[in-house]
Amino acid sequence: MIVREYIVCDTCEHPHMARIQVGHGGRQEHSFLCFNCKEPIRLAMDVDNENVTTSVHLISNCTRGGSPNATPIYLSPDFVADENKIHDQFYFGSFDFFNSIMASGQFEKAVSRLGDSKPKNISDSWAKLKKIWRLENARQYSISAPLKKNFAEEFNAEAAHLRGNLWEFLNSTFRIDQELVEELREIAFKNKSEFLRLLNFYQINLRPNNRRSQFDIISDYFNNYEAYSQVFPYVRTAMPLPPSARATSINFDDIKSFYAKAYEFYAGAICIYTCLNNIKEGRPFDELKSISLKDYLATDKAKRRISFSSNQTFSDASSEFDSKLRNASYHNWFFLRSDNKTIEFRSGGTGALETISYTEYLYRCVVLLSQVWKLTSFELILDELACEMALVTKFPSM
Repeated sequence: MIVREYIVCDTCEHPHMARIQVGHGGRQEHSFLCFNCKEPIRLAMDVDNENVTTSVHLISNCTRGGSPNATPIYLSPDFVADENKIHDQFYFGSFDFFNSIMASGQFEKAVSRLGDSKPKNISDSWAKLKKIWRLENARQYSISAPLKKNFAEEFNAEAAHLRGNLWEFLNSTFRIDQELVEELREIAFKNKSEFLRLLNFYQINLRPNNRRSQFDIISDYFNNYEAYSQVFPYVRTAMPLPPSARATSINFDDIKSFYAKAYEFYAGAICIYTCLNNIKEGRPFDELKSISLKDYLATDKAKRRISFSSNQTFSDASSEFDSKLRNASYHNWFFLRSDNKTIEFRSGGTGALETISYTEYLYRCVVLLSQVWKLTSFELILDELACEMALVTKFPSM
């Protein structure tokens, strides 16, 4: 469904026809450049899905006004657009997405990656889960108990505890790769006593900080969900972006540091894969081929994946891992050019000048987020195994 809103740029009075594709969320915001003067225009649309009504709100640099010569601009919270068709008054970006799946010959595989898809609005589901998580951290169990129960019922699940709620949420969005699960199972059976040592180490030394970071990263993602949601369907179905794909809504200042933050956590958290691979290769979990785990944790994070490079499952699960993007974003040498579609950066602020499209950066942010997401699911399995094996922890609700 498309909602048309005729507006005029307050800066140069150029008329636009905003063609806004209705998304699943209750509110969607869009920021785009005036076709004429290139000044940013912002508007929002509230959606009442129950009563099938919409309401458009003008936020900045625009006024309502109709004109037969208005420039069409396609806007969507859920899909990127073909940059050659953004101003076509009959264009639907959603058609491009579904056509690309059909053309790939991977329809069944793409659909299988969608998860259970029980809640249609994952940002609303996250808001509920975030509250439960905060209450659990504050040990407000009597208040969180009915919320956990209601959340589980939304997913038709039985486990009304935070670990179960989190598992249902994560796997309804980015389903954990079965290859990871099978690899974990194989390693656990290979050397049970060493695996128990690893579980104990994980529960005491890794889990508390990982949970805090995972909460923060997922929160950051949903704080700017309407930016990332434009590429979300492609990442979720493991489909590459079309060559001419372009995000129609631009919000660079709010998302430019996300890759660095997610990378910084993830590069440390994948030591779990390293420990498991040590067991697989016949060593204690805390001994690599040539150094100890303690020394490994003090090495350059950009090289951490080398420790399990021979393990295809763990390598594939962590493939989005670009230290140059991280360094540029982290050191704030990361700028959006005036064309509003190209990012230029220097790794660490001193490297060679490179570019990446804004749309590709969004895509890679969400790919990295999906890896954080799946690692969190992976850790929930470790939590479950720790409970089954009667390892004592001080986090009973998870």
